[in-house]
Amino acid sequence: MPAHQINLLQKEDFEKRPLGKFLNWALTVGRWIVVFTELVVILAFLSRFKLDTDLADLQDKIREKQSIVVNSASFEKTFRSAQNRITQIQSVENNQLGVNKILEEFQRITPSDLIIKSLNFKEKVLTVTGTSFNESGLSLFINNLSGSPIFTQTQITNITKGGKKPGLDFTIKTELK
Repeated sequence: MPAHQINLLQKEDFEKRPLGKFLNWALTVGRWIVVFTELVVILAFLSRFKLDTDLADLQDKIREKQSIVVNSASFEKTFRSAQNRITQIQSVENNQLGVNKILEEFQRITPSDLIIKSLNFKEKVLTVTGTSFNESGLSLFINNLSGSPIFTQTQITNITKGGKKPGLDFTIKTELK
């Protein structure tokens, strides 16, 4: 039998064909892509350790601050309660100062021949019930109420002669400024 000649080299250049160009590119550039991808994966794996420690530290800090908030809750409740009481006391004091001012003004403008039976404060309306021994005293009182800087819209709601008693019984309503 005659000897067969075997040629392992191709007749054409394999690298010049499209498949050969692709394989050449894949073996050179592709190798670098794989190396770069492996580096990214290794960095991500190593950064996971740092991120885990950061997460654990943050959770510890959160627990610490939560315990501080829980421990200070009773103090805050007491503090807010005290603050509310102080606000209420200031409101009462301010109202009392207003009432004192109103009563001082009322005393100043009331003639001596008037007898006041009752004073009623309801919202911003003052109702005065009393007896006057003469008409001039009642007239002076009404004029003083009308001219006062504290009282406005003075109205006489009732005037009656005392009957067996001397004088005039009256009821007057006035609004507070």
